[in-house]
Amino acid sequence: MNQLSVSMSNLVYSKPYKYCPNCRAELVTRHVDDRDRLACPKCEFVFWNNPKPVVSLLITKGENDVLMVRRAKEPLLGYWCLPGGFLEYEETPESGIKREVKEELGLNVEVGRIIGVYRIDNDPRGIHLDMIFIGKIQGEPQANEELMEWRYFNQNELPSQIAYKHREAISDYYFQLKRDSVDWEKIDALRKKLSTIRGGSSISTVEFLRKDRRSH
Repeated sequence: MNQLSVSMSNLVYSKPYKYCPNCRAELVTRHVDDRDRLACPKCEFVFWNNPKPVVSLLITKGENDVLMVRRAKEPLLGYWCLPGGFLEYEETPESGIKREVKEELGLNVEVGRIIGVYRIDNDPRGIHLDMIFIGKIQGEPQANEELMEWRYFNQNELPSQIAYKHREAISDYYFQLKRDSVDWEKIDALRKKLSTIRGGSSISTVEFLRKDRRSH
């Protein structure tokens, strides 16, 4: 039996090579680094099938509205997502997201801080690592042929069909805003003051916040 017919559930690729891209020998399945992988029996080529890097941009209007685009092509036709796409070989994440937003929406963008990196395991094309940034635009978006439409959604009224991990990223962004608005230095100073009043016994920030909330 050809070793390429091994059960796909034991392999880490979705669209396997059949022949070696270096010497054109037929690939076989070999156990490499604790996994079954396609490898060349002649030149030692291994198909590692690493995740592909992608970038996305979270753009807001006001305090609560998020710009989303609706896909006009498969995969995930009709699903909403943040603007973005695959990185080109020579690009940085920042230059890649600028290019993608220009292509998709016809706008120049100012890229801000990163929100997070998300493992995209719900795309039929394979596993991706999505680097999601916040950004600012000027002007009115103009959707290209890859998009059905664009729209601003309130963070509390997002569409039901959202692709990738973009719902999670939007939630993380607003959580980070709330976290960053807390004056942690002031809270810590008050906590230390209360500890002194109690005769030097320590009190955690969580305990202090609970006591402070009960006193109001």
